[in-house]
Amino acid sequence: MLVKLGDLGNEVCCRYTDESAVCPSNLRLHLFTTAAVDNIDHNPTSTTAHESFLGTGISLFQHPSAENPGTTRAPIDISHAVSSSKSVCQLPEAYTEVAPVIAPAKHPQVSATTVNIQPDGGVFNRSFKK
Repeated sequence: MLVKLGDLGNEVCCRYTDESAVCPSNLRLHLFTTAAVDNIDHNPTSTTAHESFLGTGISLFQHPSAENPGTTRAPIDISHAVSSSKSVCQLPEAYTEVAPVIAPAKHPQVSATTVNIQPDGGVFNRSFKK
């Protein structure tokens, strides 16, 4: 079978669109999954971007058990791909565009709460009194 250069990438993009999520294709379904996210900095004190790198590392951890090993997802299928293009289609804008964030005001509005905080003694009680 002749596979075009962009077929695999296009099928992966279609899966992302169908599932409304960007995640590795080998993750199992119906399984408790946690994530660790951290920044990646190389030479963060640089005053120019010539020798620095900023990025984000994301690790996903699944927690299978004997009772729940999860469900294997269907593999990416390129057998029906009929692409005549050597390029990969664009991901949806929601995956590639980051909305701007506005810093909060110096004195942000804090909503009222009905929770009554009661000190429970020990270190918390001493800190609460200070």
